[in-house]
Amino acid sequence: MKERGIKTEHQLSITDIKRCLKQKTSELETIEKTPRRIFSIHRNFSGPDVLGMVGELAFVADDDVARVISWHLQGDMDCVITMTTTAAQKLYEDTRGDQQVMALDSILGQHKDGPLPHIINHQELFKPSGNPTFARKHLIYRDKELSCDRNNLIKVFKNILGDTILMDDLVSATNYRKALVDKDIQCPTILTRTGERVSAKGKFGGSQNRAPPIDKLKVFGAPLPDNYEELKKQIDVLHRYCAAVEEIDKAEKDRNDHSTKWLSEIFQKEKEKDAIEGINKQLGTFPICFV
Repeated sequence: MKERGIKTEHQLSITDIKRCLKQKTSELETIEKTPRRIFSIHRNFSGPDVLGMVGELAFVADDDVARVISWHLQGDMDCVITMTTTAAQKLYEDTRGDQQVMALDSILGQHKDGPLPHIINHQELFKPSGNPTFARKHLIYRDKELSCDRNNLIKVFKNILGDTILMDDLVSATNYRKALVDKDIQCPTILTRTGERVSAKGKFGGSQNRAPPIDKLKVFGAPLPDNYEELKKQIDVLHRYCAAVEEIDKAEKDRNDHSTKWLSEIFQKEKEKDAIEGINKQLGTFPICFV
C-alpha cells in the first residue's frame, strides 16, 4: 500500500477499502472517458509477426511535437512493420501490393545513440538556443500494449527518423545549422515546434517545408496521463487488500463460531455430568457383588 502511494494511519475496514476503491475507479473512468488525440488510420493487420502501422507504435505527448513529427513521417505513418521479411512479403501479396511494409530483419542493427552534433567528447562546441533534442526522444513507445520488445520499436524509429533534431523555432534551427556547418560538421534535418523543417541539405521555407494544421494530418496518438498506470496498480492493491481483510474476518468468525460451539459442548457435558452425579446421590450407588 505504501509503495503504491496509499497512505493509511491504521488498518482499513472493508467499508474504508470499498470507499477508496470507488474513488480510485471513478478517477480511472474519468481519464478513460476524457477525449484525447488518437491515430486515425483504422486498418487491422494482425498476425504473429505483425507489429502494426508506424503511427500505432508510439505516442507523442505534446500536440506541437506530434504535429511536426507526424507530418515529417507522413509517408511512413501507415507503413506496416513486421518482424520478418516473410511476413512482409505475405502482407504485400495479400494486399496486391497496395500496402507498404517494412521488416525488422531487413533493418541494420540498432546503432548506439550518440550525442547531438554540437557535442564532441562530452564538450559543447557552442551554446545553442532553441533546446535541440533528437526527435525520436519525444516518442513514447507502446511496447506494453503491443507485447513486443521495446528494442524493436527503438530500431524502427531510429531507422525512419534517424538523427532528425527537434528545436523550438526556425531562427534557432537555421542558426544551429550554420554554426555546425561553420565547423565542418554535418547537420541532420531539423524540425521545429512551430511546424517548420530545415532539410539536411539546408533547404527551408515554402509549403513543402511547413506542416499543415494538426487536424489535417494522421498523427501519433497522445498517451494516457502518467497517473493512469499508477491508478490501475493502486486499484489492484486495494482489491487484494480487501480480499485479505475479508479472509481474515472470515477466519476470525469461523474461530469464534468454533470456540462458542466448543464451549457450549463442554458446558453441556458438564451439565450432563452434574445431573448424573445428582441422580446417583439421590438413588445411592452400591457395588454389585457376584457370587
